[in-house]
Amino acid sequence: VLVLVPSTVDPSDGEAVLDHLWHHFDPTRDLILIPTAPADTLDFTTPSIHTGGKVLLNSLGERVRAEPPPEACPLEGSEFGHGVRARRWHRGGLYLQVDASAPVRRVLTRALEHPWVKDHALWVVAVSSDVPLDDPILLPWGVLTRFDPVRDWIFARREWGGAAPVYHGPIGVDATWKREYPRPLEYPRELQERARRRFENAWGTRRPVRPTGESSSPNRGRF
Repeated sequence: VLVLVPSTVDPSDGEAVLDHLWHHFDPTRDLILIPTAPADTLDFTTPSIHTGGKVLLNSLGERVRAEPPPEACPLEGSEFGHGVRARRWHRGGLYLQVDASAPVRRVLTRALEHPWVKDHALWVVAVSSDVPLDDPILLPWGVLTRFDPVRDWIFARREWGGAAPVYHGPIGVDATWKREYPRPLEYPRELQERARRRFENAWGTRRPVRPTGESSSPNRGRF
C-alpha cells in the first residue's frame, strides 16, 4: 500500500495521515489498484508466488470533507452478523474483530450496506481474534500484513468509467488470517519473554510481540 500525502503532513505520524485521508481521499478519483505487480518471495498473501496486487491512496487532491470524522460509532459489532467479537471506531475507520468461523465477506458486505457506515466511514476492516484492536502498533501490523488488495478488498459499488474501473466507498478490507496461508512460525512463550526483557534492559522500554500467527519469514515452500 502506498499512501501519498503533501509535504505539510508528516508521513511517520499515523494519526495525521489518517486525518488527511479523511479530508482529502475519495476512492472514485484517488484510488489506483494494480492487480498484477512484482511481490516479495516471502509475501504469503499473494495469489501466486512473486505476483500480487498493489494499491495507491492519493490524498493530494482537493478537500472532499470539511467536517472531522465522528468521535464515535453508534453501532454494535453484532449488527453486522454472527462471529463479530468486538469493534473499534478510529478516525473514519470501523475495525471488526471476527471469529475464525465467521463469514467475513458477508459481515463486510453487510457493514458496507449499513446507512450510517455509508455516510460516515472511509473503510471497514475485519481482523482475526488475535489482533488487538486497541494496540496502536499491532493493529496496523495485523491489518497491513494479511491482505492482498485485489483478492481481499471489496467496495460499496463499482462501475466503469470508459476503460477504467471506478470504485465507490466505503471500502471493505478482509485482513483476517486465511486458511491457505502457510503455518505460522511461532516462538515459545519463554523465548518471547526473554527477548522482551533484553529489549527492556537495552532500550529502557517495552517492545511489542507480534500477534500469534504472524511470521517474520513465512515459508511458502517454494524458494
